Amino acid sequence: MAGLGLWCCSCIIAMSLVTNRLLDLICPSVGAFFFDGNRTFLVLTLPVIYGLYFVFFTTPIAFSSKYLTWFFDPLIFEGKQSEYSNFPHFFNNIMVVAFTCCLYMVFCCALGTKLKNVDAGSAAQKTSTQIFFQSAMICAVNQVASVIYILYVSMNFIDVPFWLIVLGHVLWELGHGAPAFIYMNFNRTLRNGILRKLGLKKSKVNTSTAHHSGRTNVSIAH
Repeated sequence: MAGLGLWCCSCIIAMSLVTNRLLDLICPSVGAFFFDGNRTFLVLTLPVIYGLYFVFFTTPIAFSSKYLTWFFDPLIFEGKQSEYSNFPHFFNNIMVVAFTCCLYMVFCCALGTKLKNVDAGSAAQKTSTQIFFQSAMICAVNQVASVIYILYVSMNFIDVPFWLIVLGHVLWELGHGAPAFIYMNFNRTLRNGILRKLGLKKSKVNTSTAHHSGRTNVSIAH
């Protein structure tokens, strides 16, 4: 129950994240209206409620040691697959995940359009290119995963090859883990921040002497 609820909750959170990025890019005022300050916490209550619906009101999933993945059918009785069907989960996997991937593609296109108006070789151009590259990779992973999620629904109703079931489970894991590796490898700001939180890297301290009203200012670069 918890696994199913958290999975569906994470789908909506991912969709909220890319929506936030897209609004910041094409309509910052609308993005600020929904996500500025504590409004972000209010927006995130929706995924939590959505996840709790799956926890308490839908058929839970069970991990099968026979097929090494999650099934709604506990595989105890033959011909009983329809009794364990979960159509809200079907909607979640087909519609929500696919919609998230579409939003990522729109985000990449919008960011690519913005790059055309940035001077080549500038710091802004390099940063925008890096963001575009990261988003494109995450989009590609999510797109592959969304296709496999369709398999996760269909294998509860029809027989599919064992290797395809295992591949689907591995790609499902990849869809969750790949963004973290992409960010850690290509986002230097995020990587350095995590290393500082873990105590593996110290913050750089830049001391600059600026005489203003007879005082010396010391600035710390985080």
